[in-house]
Amino acid sequence: MEWLSPVDYSSQQQDVIAKRQPGTGEWLLTSREFKEFVREPGKTMLCPGIPGAGKTVLAATIIDHLQTAFQGDQNIAVVYLYFNYQVQQEQSHKALLRCLIKQLIELQPRASAEVEKLMSCHKEKRTRPSLDEGSAAFSVAVRALTNIYLVMDALDEYHALDPSDLYGWLNHIFTLQQASRFNILATSRPISEILAKFVSPIRKDIEAHEDGIESYIDTGKQRLLGGKLSSQSSLQELVKKQVLNATKGMFLLAKLHMDSLEGQARAGDLKRALRNLPQGSDRLDKTYDETLKRIDSQSESNRRLGRSILCWITYAERPLLAEELGEAVAVEENDTELDKDFCVDPSDIDSYCAGLI
Repeated sequence: MEWLSPVDYSSQQQDVIAKRQPGTGEWLLTSREFKEFVREPGKTMLCPGIPGAGKTVLAATIIDHLQTAFQGDQNIAVVYLYFNYQVQQEQSHKALLRCLIKQLIELQPRASAEVEKLMSCHKEKRTRPSLDEGSAAFSVAVRALTNIYLVMDALDEYHALDPSDLYGWLNHIFTLQQASRFNILATSRPISEILAKFVSPIRKDIEAHEDGIESYIDTGKQRLLGGKLSSQSSLQELVKKQVLNATKGMFLLAKLHMDSLEGQARAGDLKRALRNLPQGSDRLDKTYDETLKRIDSQSESNRRLGRSILCWITYAERPLLAEELGEAVAVEENDTELDKDFCVDPSDIDSYCAGLI
């Protein structure tokens, strides 16, 4: 199906699910709002959240939950889009529809048979359908099934490119929804212009619940408090209390703070680091600054690797796989071939960047 769309979000979905903590998102999955969304066809659910609240992890959790709940049901499909400001060419209206159609064809044979009829001429010519043809094919696929659940993560990442383009996409997908009555769930930062495009949605704001952050901290402190420090229960409680107080509902901060505490060999060093965790309204900016300082405080070789990794991620035209990133940092000016002796093991990438990746 590469001729239809080269985009494949499944690897990103699997990567996020592999890293999440057990029990993440249970508060949302068991909520009255989410149960109503799942139960009633044609419903729209909006889940806004501040930066660092864990929106993408929750989106992946929702996708995984729906896939598990309807596994084996030939009448229901779960499709999804992960928006990313770095891949503008993959986020045109036509490209997004083609991606959804591709997912439907791969997931459900019933949808595939109907869409194949419409797409046969393009498949033979290796061309791609227009926006109108894509819309028609998508509608046919939806009508061939009992229901479709469409999850769209990080609408604000599309908004960053061109607001009018995002609004056009939302208008288009809502028009298709009205005609075919499928379900839509979206996450976004709480940007008023985006939220206003949703008319009477089921709304559930995303917040990093304290029990979820506690679970993450409990897992991390076992690694953090190695050796003799692990036997000091008062120190364990202090770590949990101070990190929880510094995160203020931001899951990302919990991760960065726990990473920043690693390497403290003595109880006094750890307590000092806990006292110095960034606080206040600009705590996220301060935490990023501290993380960059930790990257620069490494050995010269590791510092250059850390900076190189961040540069590749920032300037790449599309998201890179860990294996690709490990090879990319091996390339130096005037190289004519890849020297694998300079490649970085994908499992080591995060450590060079002080947990920022």
